[in-house]
Amino acid sequence: MVSMPTRQRTIKKWLDYLAETNGEVAALEIGRVRSPNETVGHSTVVIARHPAVKRLVSIDINAATEYVARELLGEEIQKVEFINADSFSALEKLLLRGDTFDFLYLDGASDAEICFTDFMGALNVSREGSIIVLDDTDPKCDVKGNLTVPWAEEHGDIVEIVDRVPSGPDSNGQTVLRVLIPGVFECGPMHT
Repeated sequence: MVSMPTRQRTIKKWLDYLAETNGEVAALEIGRVRSPNETVGHSTVVIARHPAVKRLVSIDINAATEYVARELLGEEIQKVEFINADSFSALEKLLLRGDTFDFLYLDGASDAEICFTDFMGALNVSREGSIIVLDDTDPKCDVKGNLTVPWAEEHGDIVEIVDRVPSGPDSNGQTVLRVLIPGVFECGPMHT
């Protein structure tokens, strides 16, 4: 039996959880690009193919990744909205439209400050009980979680860490959060 890659297992586990608790799921992902040894758009496909997902908004600055994801999707393409823009602009647009999501998968830029801005923007379009999966957050392997994970640890009244997936041969770890208090947080580009 072929083992399912870590990212796919994490996505499926938490979409299954939301399916049991919410029924239908509105999902958001930031980042469709993968490293050269992985399939571009795999998270888009895994999320869109989950039976509970009724809508997926997929954000990436690289429009070419939309083409690849479209090629991989079948009938699920009908429930995917592609936004080819930087995550800050896209999240601002979603906030202004009043969109909210149950499942948010954040795997965008590798810069810790941009990842933190994405996280704050994701909180703005989340709901109470939403699940946010932060990808590549093992501090031994990556800097993506260097600002976000400590913030989450210090703000347990806003988000609760519900799972930590360790690094492995196919992943640099994930941190999974449940949103306790959604709301409008300052999410502009950070200045040091």
